[in-house]
Amino acid sequence: MQDADPIHEESLPDPDQSDGSPKAQLKGLRERIRRLGEHLQENPGDRKARRALDRALRKKRSLRRYIEGSD
Repeated sequence: MQDADPIHEESLPDPDQSDGSPKAQLKGLRERIRRLGEHLQENPGDRKARRALDRALRKKRSLRRYIEGSD
């Protein structure tokens, strides 16, 4: 899946080794969103996972706006 994202994956730090910067949080969210999407393809009736995915997507959108505004 190609993400039409102006913030490229290569420019983001590793979330496991970072200080909690917004860019590191964004990279961690991308991985979580990918895993939740895969889970929901196998388990379409999992409403808790759907809610978690919606929450993660809202957080990603918010972080992207913050990063784009602070650059």
